[in-house]
Amino acid sequence: TVMTGSWTDLWSTTWTAADITNANFRLRVGATTGGGTASLDQVQVKISYLADTVAPVLAEVTPVPTLTNDNTPNYTFSSTEAGTIVYGGDCSSVSTTASVGSNTKTFSTLSDGLHDNCTVSVVDLAGNTSTPLSVSAFTVDTQAPVITVLGNDPETIAFGGTYVDAGATATEGATVVTTGSVNTAIVGDYTLFYNATDTAANSA
Repeated sequence: TVMTGSWTDLWSTTWTAADITNANFRLRVGATTGGGTASLDQVQVKISYLADTVAPVLAEVTPVPTLTNDNTPNYTFSSTEAGTIVYGGDCSSVSTTASVGSNTKTFSTLSDGLHDNCTVSVVDLAGNTSTPLSVSAFTVDTQAPVITVLGNDPETIAFGGTYVDAGATATEGATVVTTGSVNTAIVGDYTLFYNATDTAANSA
């Protein structure tokens, strides 16, 4: 049997799960008389409750793109239970509340490079922790390609001469696109523009 409560407890007293086990629970009933406290009786009752020992189950819904120029990307996962989110690895977030179903969270600022060790776990209200969910690996690239102009800049061409654009190169293997033209039959100043966009959509 488990003894809990005291002579001053009222019928409105609430006991927690820590006070009650799946065993006999002895409830003492007392009364106050003019001369003090007198024990009227002891009532023995059977209390049973269902403990929650099942941890939440998580699944990836929408991963971060494998290559992104967003260093605070969104990530969506599902949970079978509500609870508190625990982040692991490189990833973290100011949002730590999980609900049943899909949860979209924004990761805190990440450095450029590969992130392949991020995890997400959920601790439910009963303290059960899910198996860590591995976030699919992704790479953050926020750096724009750097363009190097080839040939002379500026270039002087004789009137009526032939101009051949020497072109330009860009880092990260980005393709350079040239706009503008030169007409050596007309005296004037001409400007060529070079632009490049890398595979993460960063433009020079």
